[in-house]
Amino acid sequence: MKSTLRFSAGPKSHSSLICKSVTNAYLLSASSFTSTTSPDSTSVISPTATATVVASSTARIVYAPPPQVTSVKFSKTATKILIQFNVEVQFVSAEETCDEFFNNATVTTLGGYAECSLGHTKEVEIILGEGATINVGDPIEFKADVFKAHNEENGRFLNGSSSVDSPDVHLKPVPIIKGPNVLSSCGNLSLSGSQSFGSGGRPLIFKWSLISPNAGSNVTAITDILSNLSSNSDRVEIPGSLVESNETYLFKLEVANFLNTSEFEETTHSVIKVSDPVPALTLSSSIDLSEGKMFVSEEFHIRATVIVAPCASDARVQTSWAVTCSDPSAKDKVESSDGFRATKNQNTLKISKGVFTSDVNCTFTVTASMKYDPSVKTSISQDIKALPSPLEAAILGGDRLIGRNSGAIKLDAKTLTIDPDGTNHELSCSWSCAVLGGGLCNPTVDNDFILSTANGCITEVQSNHFFAGKTYVISVDVTKGSRSAAASIELTVVEGEPPAVWVDVANIKMNPNDRLTLQGYYKTNTEPTKVEWSCSEEQGFSFVELSGYNPVTSFKPGNNSFVLLTLPLNLLKPDSKYRFKLTINEGNEEGEASLAVHVRAGPTAGPSAGLSVSPISVQALNVVTLSASGWVTDQDAYPIRYSFGLLVEKDVCEAFGLPSNDLEREQIVPQGSGSDYILSLCVVVLDKFNSFAIRTFNITSSPPSSDDLTPDALESLLQSTVDNPLQSGNVDGALGAVMSIVDTVQTSNETTDEVKTNISRRTEEVVLDIVESTVIDQDLAFPLLTVLVKTNITASENSSRTANAALKILQKLDDKPLSDDLAGDFYTWVADLADDSIDNNDGLKETVGNALEKFADNIGTELKCGDPPREVSDDRLGSVKVQVAELKEEIVSSSRPGAPRFDPGPQLSKEYSGTRECGGGKLCCGVFLKMIRYEKNLIVADESKQTDDSQVVSSQIIGVDLRDPITKTPLVIQSLVHPLKLFFFIPSVPKEKKLGCVYFDEDKMVWLKTGLKAVGPVSSNFTCESTHATYFAPSHDSVLTKEQSSTDATGAIVGLVMGLLMGLLAVLLVILFILWKKHQKVTTELPQLEHRL
Repeated sequence: MKSTLRFSAGPKSHSSLICKSVTNAYLLSASSFTSTTSPDSTSVISPTATATVVASSTARIVYAPPPQVTSVKFSKTATKILIQFNVEVQFVSAEETCDEFFNNATVTTLGGYAECSLGHTKEVEIILGEGATINVGDPIEFKADVFKAHNEENGRFLNGSSSVDSPDVHLKPVPIIKGPNVLSSCGNLSLSGSQSFGSGGRPLIFKWSLISPNAGSNVTAITDILSNLSSNSDRVEIPGSLVESNETYLFKLEVANFLNTSEFEETTHSVIKVSDPVPALTLSSSIDLSEGKMFVSEEFHIRATVIVAPCASDARVQTSWAVTCSDPSAKDKVESSDGFRATKNQNTLKISKGVFTSDVNCTFTVTASMKYDPSVKTSISQDIKALPSPLEAAILGGDRLIGRNSGAIKLDAKTLTIDPDGTNHELSCSWSCAVLGGGLCNPTVDNDFILSTANGCITEVQSNHFFAGKTYVISVDVTKGSRSAAASIELTVVEGEPPAVWVDVANIKMNPNDRLTLQGYYKTNTEPTKVEWSCSEEQGFSFVELSGYNPVTSFKPGNNSFVLLTLPLNLLKPDSKYRFKLTINEGNEEGEASLAVHVRAGPTAGPSAGLSVSPISVQALNVVTLSASGWVTDQDAYPIRYSFGLLVEKDVCEAFGLPSNDLEREQIVPQGSGSDYILSLCVVVLDKFNSFAIRTFNITSSPPSSDDLTPDALESLLQSTVDNPLQSGNVDGALGAVMSIVDTVQTSNETTDEVKTNISRRTEEVVLDIVESTVIDQDLAFPLLTVLVKTNITASENSSRTANAALKILQKLDDKPLSDDLAGDFYTWVADLADDSIDNNDGLKETVGNALEKFADNIGTELKCGDPPREVSDDRLGSVKVQVAELKEEIVSSSRPGAPRFDPGPQLSKEYSGTRECGGGKLCCGVFLKMIRYEKNLIVADESKQTDDSQVVSSQIIGVDLRDPITKTPLVIQSLVHPLKLFFFIPSVPKEKKLGCVYFDEDKMVWLKTGLKAVGPVSSNFTCESTHATYFAPSHDSVLTKEQSSTDATGAIVGLVMGLLMGLLAVLLVILFILWKKHQKVTTELPQLEHRL
């Protein structure tokens, strides 16, 4: 669904806005005017400026004036033109296109495939196309009879033209020179200005010059090279022979954009040539190195690209980083950090967020030395200043409606205010109040100002202090240490006591690639008759229809109730603002709250931007150059990074390597597909906030020649494109090359099984070496996994080592889920790994099991409540299924026939259906449900602790894991009063066995029956009831044979008879003993009597 406003395309006299809107026209009876028309006649008037009156014998018609253009200007990134009107407008053309809106002369200047649409009811938005030439001062000429005031049946149409103005904020180009500061004795000098930005999406104007030295024959030759460059030359190539040793050369680059071709910004770059074959060093980073500033709360990555001199006798390079800071304690903090210690001897240095000390300057120096002679080395330094991160102030509740009888209104600027740096300073707040539209915030009860006595970051004000019919702007200035920030909300006051409705914050800024989750709250005693999220149509805001999306609600009488709505991906338009409103109707009164959502522009392909590839027709295993120029993004979102790769499914670009500031990449390519050998290449363009855009380009990549596929030729190719880059620390280049090589060899019909096996093993060894010697992050994990799953794991010489590498890679994928294509490839690869040999290898079993657990976590990362589940399966291994489920009904563990089913039971269903407050205080619904089913038993149990002879049915093992859908922390499911149930399909049971239920105790590492109840089987369906959640399986338990039963019964009878006889004998002995005791007593007493006589 497009998020632009849509208007009807009917007859011109009856055009109308499809969505609801405030009308600009009014119908009045003719008696309202002094006229001679008949009593039943009507007139149409407009609240706008001068109207035209046309009289007839029966009625007079008042014609509304045409809309007036109030401004025509370039957007802040200069990739759009925004046209604003004085009134709401509608168009009467058949389609929403540039050709329908403007005349041919204007359309030609907008570029190929330009897009024109109504951004909102008072604005036309033009997204400029490829080759746009329109500039400041050029006219925009409207077609006649297209635009008129909205809902004006007799409105006049806009005609004429308006000239284009500059953006509100001056778009200043930023020049950047990338190149070595030290040139080797045998190298040529290459300087690039391609990372310069602020172009407005069109080519920058470049001017190169040499500042010093300013004399000498070689200087003249260098100057001639620079002066002969065209204005669009973003790079310089100077032969090393023209550069004298031990002489410092200072180059200057000036850049301008099309908005002002005479206003140049400049930067300089120094180079010195040395007498040794030192490696060339250049730097790129996650931050803008031209400024060298970052926030304490940001992660810091800086990457050194090493190019070995052509005359070096060996390609192996040792890299090391060092740091100095203006504050010794800040230096110690950096050096002792885990990231610095782990990566200080790698090409990319990584420092975690929170390590830097605010307002302290640090200098990072990287040294690259040749391993064959460490004295042959070069260094380059970069100054970095860490700034305190801005506070993110927020007032809990958002913009909302209150009644004068609503009582105390809580104002909370503490709960949701964020300090990204997490400092220990106290938070202080200063409150203020204003009336929207003007006026003083005098309360109704006295003459003092509202909030005059408010103190602290959490305070309150009485609702009866406000006047009904007014909207009050409540503002707060939040201070923490030396930092401050402001936030405000609007309270619209009505009489009575409408339902209390609120949201978290009044304003949200989001990436265009993210999904928006609207979460709201209300408190009523009776269940509302209306619970609705909607998009408001207001001036300056875009509109999207929400009536087709149903929120998830949870009503709790007299307590806080929740409303949750997650919108689909790409529903909201980049570089737009929306206002979303939550409405609660309790029958007699209606409450509401709203929030404004600002969608970032994200990377935008300007009129000359996108992706180009040269050449466009090659043989596989040859090199092409991919180039992505002219991209722009929000001014606060630079630098832009580029990740080139292969398009494997819609909007999924399989990266060759790491994202980089380099907008060009030389890449060996694999063979294309189909009869025409089409190869779809792509680039993912990312900005600082990880907003991204994808562009594609198709080339022809025909099969390689048979000579290129011989063992010797492939080994030579691997040596030059994989091994040599790895020796200089260029993991990125090596990964891209080996990915194309293994892909081409494995799919070729011209290679033998032996060659395929050897290439697979070589590729596997490359991946293992990188995993075991490099600190892996998310950017590196994806291409590593992509390469690994292209190998033939059955040819592996050490499957346990490879499985451990796969587990380590999965652990670094973090919150970025695998694509469907890569997830399927990985699961198949694991199925190949878990062959029969795994049965006797408990270590491999455990690793594979842990890998599948991490895999399941990953593919469910971005799932929301109501999304369809993600499932991957293989007949040899089993299945993995993840979803966010409300547990309202029975859930099948897999789409495979006969798969186990999970019934959560009434207790879990009641607890986890609907919305509730989850981890981090965020609203959620349901649980993150992970179900892993094994076809073979990968659970490693301690058999020495097994207390019975139960045999687990390996093909029916299923793990049921319930987690918090926000934090993904496990939910403790135990001691259920109403048990959960697992249903298994067991078509047959071995003779002399019966079915039982077991679960795996992870602490004791043993299968147990405690707390389980077996029911059935009935018609091959067997049920296990449990009071807790874990891994479950049916078991085969021993039963007695008929012969054993007969023998045991006879023994039991004999035992019973013998027992009776023995019992009788014992009774008889007792009686005799008693009689004897009595006899003994008499004979004892008689002698005593005799003695007394």
